[in-house]
Amino acid sequence: MKNNHTHEEWQKMGTEIQDIENRLKAFLLNPNYQKLMTARLTDTLIRAVENIERFKSKAEDRMFVELDPSRCDDCKYFNVFYSQTQFADVLDIVVDNYDSR
Repeated sequence: MKNNHTHEEWQKMGTEIQDIENRLKAFLLNPNYQKLMTARLTDTLIRAVENIERFKSKAEDRMFVELDPSRCDDCKYFNVFYSQTQFADVLDIVVDNYDSR
């Protein structure tokens, strides 16, 4: 049985998981926290980021099975879990957090 989830539902989930990932990366890059963390603690967070990446890949695969973007006229499905501005988003969070200290 095929589910009928909409692009908007997938987009909402993709946006939220990207935000979680960006905030985690910004946390890792925050110099105020880096000086408090050991290599082992840092590695634990890096593995969490890798797990989020695996989740995004599997969720994207499931979305493509459900929505079959080959039948669509646009490429809106290709930016659901991966943003073109992701690195810039992380830097903005780092700068905001660092400036607020």
